[in-house]
Amino acid sequence: MHCVTQQQPMGATSLSLQRPQRFGAQGNASGTFDLMGRAVQTLETGHLYIKRYENGTSEKVFIWE
Repeated sequence: MHCVTQQQPMGATSLSLQRPQRFGAQGNASGTFDLMGRAVQTLETGHLYIKRYENGTSEKVFIWE
């Protein structure tokens, strides 16, 4: 298998995934985005958002009320 963009062989060891140290340990928020990837300043009821943190983690946030 080859990487499409750089045409380099991909082996099982070439991929690395990092997990957060523990669930809920995100740190400082760097931005909130809607599902289209647009930055959001004001959260509205009944919408789903993605909150991105400085350490690279993210979480989905749904505003109920």
